[in-house]
Amino acid sequence: MSNISFQVITSENLQREKDIQAQINMRIDSNECLIFDSGAGAGKTYALRESLRHVIRNHGRRLIEHGQQIICITYTNVATEELKERLGHSDIVLVSTIHERMWDLIGKYQNELVEIHKRKLQNEVTEMKDDINSERFQKFNELADSEKEDFKDLMNQLKSEFYRCYDMKSTDYRREFGSQISRFNALLHNIGTFRKLVSIIYKIERYEKALMRIEEGDPKYNKVQYTTRVNNDRMDKMQISHDTLIEYGSKMFEQYDMLRRIVIDMYPYIFIDEYQDTNPLIVKIMNWLSKTAHKIGHPIFIGYYGDSAQNVYEEGVGNLLFQTHSGLTQIIKKFNRRSASEVIDVINRIRSDGIDQVSIYEDSNCGNVELYEGSKDQISVMLEKCKTDWSIDYENKMNCLVLTNKLVAEQTGLPNFYNVVSKMPCYSVGRGYEQLNTELLSSDLSKLGYVLVSRKNPQKREGKSTTSV
Repeated sequence: MSNISFQVITSENLQREKDIQAQINMRIDSNECLIFDSGAGAGKTYALRESLRHVIRNHGRRLIEHGQQIICITYTNVATEELKERLGHSDIVLVSTIHERMWDLIGKYQNELVEIHKRKLQNEVTEMKDDINSERFQKFNELADSEKEDFKDLMNQLKSEFYRCYDMKSTDYRREFGSQISRFNALLHNIGTFRKLVSIIYKIERYEKALMRIEEGDPKYNKVQYTTRVNNDRMDKMQISHDTLIEYGSKMFEQYDMLRRIVIDMYPYIFIDEYQDTNPLIVKIMNWLSKTAHKIGHPIFIGYYGDSAQNVYEEGVGNLLFQTHSGLTQIIKKFNRRSASEVIDVINRIRSDGIDQVSIYEDSNCGNVELYEGSKDQISVMLEKCKTDWSIDYENKMNCLVLTNKLVAEQTGLPNFYNVVSKMPCYSVGRGYEQLNTELLSSDLSKLGYVLVSRKNPQKREGKSTTSV
């Protein structure tokens, strides 16, 4: 199937495809919020682009006269630039990632953001203190209050030594660092627990100092900054990253009715691409906007374009969209413009959401689907067989779907690089390990995160969590 080229489309199928777009356009004109669901190869991007063009053609003049614009949210910078190119860089349409657009909407309201940030710091301190008082740190809690304070003072004096020895094996750690805190050797029973305890103590101290400076009106602490290329927060430095930006935006839109009204009046059309990977908090914001618009009688259209079965990231709303944003009209497109009918049959057997695709082409029956099963060490043999059987070369390329970045690294000759990076402290523990899959091999520079950050300051070794450092 490597040289497939479908050509025959009946006038009936072509008209049915046009009718689907006409249904979308009708809902746009009547400000009826919708979800456009389409499987792989159905032309989702085309539908989104045509929807935007419809608004520009039919409502563009009115938008310009009222100083209004269209918001289009895409998932990556690559998708953003591609859509801008296809639309001809229209000034009416603001195409961007959700993070760029969210910061544009809330970044100017610094007084409110600082208050939200302050509450976030206070909550984090409370949670960390509760954590320290838990059974997890039983040895520490067995100390008298005066001993706890002595331990904290000592650890503050030994901060540079603590980080220097951080990655040592337990035996070496006890020998080199433990000798400096002999009075508290009981705490070294579990080195991992000890490191976590001290890290929390340091973090509490930094957060409490930040809170004090906010209260004092320190000019360095009267503004929240969004850091675009780092996936870790620096809460004590008033710097937030991607996830926290969405969290703060959600709080802003929930608390401030005036913000919702401003957005409704400035951006009466909002389109969201790849809705299935959209953070549920964003969908909540859209729901609030829709309800507020209905309440005040100001029209707004919100359209979601995507496919719940292509949910890539676990944090995406996926198939829970209808539960998060009520009252949506669903439009489904079952045509497939990409695959042979035999491939589509396999897709339909995998899907379980009622979207059974059919090829739009009449000449799409042209081969068969074969399933091979084997061990991991047979992958290279299989690839070579396919190259030979299908005459694969530079002109006749073969695309392979690989489900993990680890396998991508192995198949592209980078296994050693992947293994070294995966053992770095920022990627080897907890959610940091998950970040390895979204950062290391991303073609989107804004998602490279820690890869672009200099680690000159050894204290950044604390940054094992993607939520705060």
